[in-house]
Amino acid sequence: MSEDRAVNTRPEGLRSPARPPRRNPAPARERIIKTATAEFARHGFAGARIARIVARSGSNPRMVYHYFGSKSALYVAVLEEVYPERRIEAALVWTDGPKLMAVPENMVRETLARLRAEGC
Repeated sequence: MSEDRAVNTRPEGLRSPARPPRRNPAPARERIIKTATAEFARHGFAGARIARIVARSGSNPRMVYHYFGSKSALYVAVLEEVYPERRIEAALVWTDGPKLMAVPENMVRETLARLRAEGC
């Protein structure tokens, strides 16, 4: 009984290239955070747009949602980046619609104003 086996008969130089190495997600995530920081500083949470963050960071919406899950989670990540020494708590509250409220609000407002002044 003979066994039928697939034999690679291509010469060494013509074989398929090895799989490219996986990308490091840290630079893309950092670009998104930096761009989102500027977007939230300019427009606030309600006025910030994922589409603008994506366009300016050179990313795509799928990656933003992959890294952060939602716009509100991205906002919290930005606040944690701005205030690394503090625990940032955020809550989704209902007033005239769903709004993300950061605690303490005055600290966030002052920081976003400072970022705006610095040109972010």
